[in-house]
Amino acid sequence: MRALAHSADSDAAGGGAGAGGLAQSTELHGNLTQAQRLAALESFRQQEVAFLIATDVAARGLDIAGVQTVVNFDAAQSLTAYLHRVGRTARAKAHGRAVSFFTEADRALLKEVLKRPGAPKVRVCR
Repeated sequence: MRALAHSADSDAAGGGAGAGGLAQSTELHGNLTQAQRLAALESFRQQEVAFLIATDVAARGLDIAGVQTVVNFDAAQSLTAYLHRVGRTARAKAHGRAVSFFTEADRALLKEVLKRPGAPKVRVCR
């Protein structure tokens, strides 16, 4: 499985055996140099690591083939940002899965997501 996980906090991405303590993972966030960001992206693209833990720096403009799952540990700040995050899956008509964690504070965003045509299936866990 190849997965991209979003976190608002760049500190959540670091530490451990790999990023976030995951063994085959790397991190991508604004506190890295451009060279470090490119190296992280390349290791994920080349499937040297299975997980990319990233802040919203990875939400737009990345076309990485084979991303099967996007996990949003923190809700995006807007519907547009959310759509860019989950759009990292299903590139070129492929299928993918997005898992998002919402809190009560994210209720307005969740309502916007669910109002969109073709809204995703939602499983609510409390």
